[in-house]
Amino acid sequence: ADSHKMLRVFLVLALLSAAAAKSSTEELEARVGSLTLNEAGLLRAAKRLQHGSHDHSLVAMLDDAKLAADDYYASIDTRLTGRALQSQLTTLISKAQKLTYAALWTAFQTTDQRLPGTSCPDNRINDIYSAKCWIPVQEQCGNYKAEGDCYNREHVWPKSAWGGSSTIAAYTDLFHLYPTDGYNNGRRGDHWFGMITGTPTYTTNNGNKLGRCKAVSGRYAANASADPVPSICWEPVDEYKGQMARILFYMEARYYNDFTCCDTPGTNGAVLKSWLLATLREWHERFPVSRMEIQRNELVYNNYQGNRNPFVDHPEWVAQIYNNI
Repeated sequence: ADSHKMLRVFLVLALLSAAAAKSSTEELEARVGSLTLNEAGLLRAAKRLQHGSHDHSLVAMLDDAKLAADDYYASIDTRLTGRALQSQLTTLISKAQKLTYAALWTAFQTTDQRLPGTSCPDNRINDIYSAKCWIPVQEQCGNYKAEGDCYNREHVWPKSAWGGSSTIAAYTDLFHLYPTDGYNNGRRGDHWFGMITGTPTYTTNNGNKLGRCKAVSGRYAANASADPVPSICWEPVDEYKGQMARILFYMEARYYNDFTCCDTPGTNGAVLKSWLLATLREWHERFPVSRMEIQRNELVYNNYQGNRNPFVDHPEWVAQIYNNI
């Protein structure tokens, strides 16, 4: 309770200081919305305020205070590479609370509303597969016949890729469960992400595409030859390409020991096949971690599961792992 009081006092002081220093309160408030602070972080930030450190940005001050992620990964030996590092992450992030499937509807009202960088008003739910901003509860699926009818619960890593069992935590893992247009979710089906070539067979109202998979190109193309590219892919819009990549990196690490099924066009068990890994690594580097991802990561950690997506907190671990496998 005392640390929470300290937090509130610190945030008020920081906002006042931002105004006095003509700093960007908008940027500050965005960072405040995703903060998880502990007493050590508050003490460091308070010392900066006490000494009038306006020569440093206030966002940097808040970064000093944001130590929860560092504490969370304290058991990780960051000198490791490849599967050794991934294995330590698997052990850590597998310590998580499992939600019920019904609880996801309520969770979406926290994790997918008021997200920075989206066009949805605060009282609407954001959708990664549609331009629609959904009315919570009222527009839940239900039956649908067309795009825009209702939203449901999308498994970014398709259920069929682990056999669909609801007893596995992946069935309700919020790091890959998203509210999406029911019709568009159905059109995606269990197709893996990839780049589309030629005319899409279907395009959502915000630009996601279903169509013929393009051969892998770019920096990691040479590493993609071990597995054939499937005939059909789902291409997310650029806004979400990096985010989807980091979700699938999380899923491989989280469920590496749990997915004993299946051999799919994109995965074998929990292991990403070479063409998909090459595509995702390209997206990860082209589209860095967004404020939306940071906020959602904090919300899932603090309010629901008690674990984190390490590739949002430490994007550099993608290369540290996959350059050495």
